Amino acid sequence: MTSFLIKPSSLALAALCLLAGCSNLSIKPGPAPQDNEPLPTQWSSMPAHAAPMAVVKDAQLAALQERALASNRDQRLTAMRLRDALAQAQVDAQRLSVQASISASRSESRQLGGAGLADGLARSHGFSAMAGYELDLWGRLAMTDRLREQQLEAMQADQRAARALLLAQIASRHWQLGSLASQKPLQDQILAQAEEALAITRLRVKEGKLLPIEVDRAAATVQSARLRRSDLDHELTQQHQQLALLLDQMPVGVAEQAHAGPPLAAPAPLALGTPAEVLEQRVDVRRARLAVDAALVRLRLSETTRYPSLQLSGGISSGSADWRRWLDQPLASLAASLVVPLVDWPRLDLQRQLARSELDQAALALRDTVHKALVEIEGRLIETRRTEEQEAAVRQRLDEARQAEQIAALKLELGLINRLDWLQARNARLSSEQELQQLRLRQWQLHAELCASLGMELRAQ
Repeated sequence: MTSFLIKPSSLALAALCLLAGCSNLSIKPGPAPQDNEPLPTQWSSMPAHAAPMAVVKDAQLAALQERALASNRDQRLTAMRLRDALAQAQVDAQRLSVQASISASRSESRQLGGAGLADGLARSHGFSAMAGYELDLWGRLAMTDRLREQQLEAMQADQRAARALLLAQIASRHWQLGSLASQKPLQDQILAQAEEALAITRLRVKEGKLLPIEVDRAAATVQSARLRRSDLDHELTQQHQQLALLLDQMPVGVAEQAHAGPPLAAPAPLALGTPAEVLEQRVDVRRARLAVDAALVRLRLSETTRYPSLQLSGGISSGSADWRRWLDQPLASLAASLVVPLVDWPRLDLQRQLARSELDQAALALRDTVHKALVEIEGRLIETRRTEEQEAAVRQRLDEARQAEQIAALKLELGLINRLDWLQARNARLSSEQELQQLRLRQWQLHAELCASLGMELRAQ
């Protein structure tokens, strides 16, 4: 014999709430704060000729970048966190589906004072299966899903930004190591010439042709050249250690390897879109915008807590003294649970005020992030334009120094000037070559920084 138990009052409440859920009620807490100030339509320092992609021909750099992407600790940790977030999202999604449970029980009881062990002994076996589900009357569960999607989207954007930053850092370290290595021979020549000039100056002072103060000036030049040579060695060691950290190597005792300097030609300007298009790709701006969306969703969620919630549940259970007769008298049940937050509105009002304040703060943070991003990109464009102007001046000075050295060498051969004057002319040419190398390095480092700011991967081939 089978019997079913259905609660009429629960069904009535469920029908009432279903009718209310099918009505045209909608939650409109008010629009999110908007920034009416328009974005600029173009960049003030936009280059005239631009390249669509950031690609560098350097096989050694390409190998370093691939190695860094595979072994960098930050990249691996970011991938692990994203994987855990995806797994947690799947766990949270299960909470919004039908919740089912199955249980079985067995109990024994014996009355005290019985004549024997078997007297008064009662056994009971039970079995039950239940399932419950919450109806999403006001979209609360859907908004919870949206919050989770926004969090995952923000983490994925952070992962892409970290990848672009790592590629830019690897390129910058690689170029700096090559540039420092190429400056060492020039600095060795400058030091040797300074020492020779010091010896000549001492000799001419003894001959009475120069004042003694000239020896001190020449000695200061030698000391400065030696310090610069020592600084180059220290900078090379530090850069090797920094590169080792990016490649997940022990920074102590790193074997120094040869690295190519930046390309001889200046980097091609990047093709930037409009400020609105560029900001759309910025990770910090995108995260700030997602924060505004999340705050708006939480505000709407605070509104849904003011409306009733309905949960439906159903199950089947049975029990008997003998487990073999569990299914003789099953009992089915269907119930609805309606929660109406009538007396809790003061707390709900405070929650709504806090959610509104959070939305206002997120909107203000978005405005601040947009303005700072515009200033940052404009600053790098201006610095790039300044280095182009500096390059023209340095090249002109280098050409003049080379001509002056040739003239000085000819005059030295003819006996019109002494060797000290010729050493000074040659030293001016070597210094100009060093300055040009440093400027070229700075141009490519700015190029890498701009790529990272735009969320663009600087890849080598």
